[in-house]
Amino acid sequence: MRFIFDRTFLQFLLLVSSGVVTSGCLFESRLASEASLISVKEIRVAERQYFEVTRQTRYGTLKELADRKLIPDKLADGEDESFLFVLTTGENHYELTAKPVGIYAASLYVDETGVIRESENMTTIANRSSLPIKIQE
Repeated sequence: MRFIFDRTFLQFLLLVSSGVVTSGCLFESRLASEASLISVKEIRVAERQYFEVTRQTRYGTLKELADRKLIPDKLADGEDESFLFVLTTGENHYELTAKPVGIYAASLYVDETGVIRESENMTTIANRSSLPIKIQE
């Protein structure tokens, strides 16, 4: 049997083996990361819809997206249990960064291109030049 591990998982294993992170954090971090990815995808779809509704004049803030029921109300303030969602918008541009708070996880980034990107390691913040995640949908 052959195992393939991504760089993030190997970094995490190194921290667990050194005692910096406990193994119980792995499950929590993984669940929080999956939930964050779902939220990023929801916001990405909502921005597309909002852009269409405004006749392609601008993208919406988190509050505007929540007010129109395009995203869950819990995302309107940009925070959840483990991630901070930072959204900047302009007429023809938006950038969303999901930054982990209090957990060991990669950050995520998406903009008007719709490509979700992930930070290379746990110490950097994902941005426009970060590598795309493998499964975009």
